[in-house]
Amino acid sequence: MKKYYIIIILLSIVLISSSAFTKSEPEDGGNVKLSPGMELKQIGAVNRLIPVDMKVVDKDGLVTTESMGEYVARRFIETEDHFKVIENSLSEIKEVIQALQQEMAQLQSLIETLPKALPQESEDVQAKNSK
Repeated sequence: MKKYYIIIILLSIVLISSSAFTKSEPEDGGNVKLSPGMELKQIGAVNRLIPVDMKVVDKDGLVTTESMGEYVARRFIETEDHFKVIENSLSEIKEVIQALQQEMAQLQSLIETLPKALPQESEDVQAKNSK
C-alpha cells in the first residue's frame, strides 16, 4: 500500500513541476516582441499569437479563432473588394481629368482668338487722366 502512495506522490510532483501545468512568464519581464500585424490575444484560458484582424468565433460553446483557410479566404475576398473600389475611383478620376483636358483645350482656343495687343486708349481718355 505504501508503494502506491509513493508512486502517486512522485507522479504528482512530476506533473506539478512540468511546464504544462505551470504558467511560465517570458524571460524579458513580460514584454513579448510581436511581428507586424500580429497580436497576443487571450482566447479562453490560452494566449495565442494571431493576426490582428483574425476573428474569434464561438462554435458550440468552444471559443476559438477561425481556421487559417477561412481567414485567408476572407482576407482575399476583402482585398478583391477593396481593389474594385479603387478601380472604380480610378475610372471616375480619369473621366474628370478628360473633362478638364477638354475644358483646357477650349480655353486655349479662346485665348488664341483674343487680339494680341490691347487697343490703344482714345485721346479723350488720355486727356482726362492728365488733368
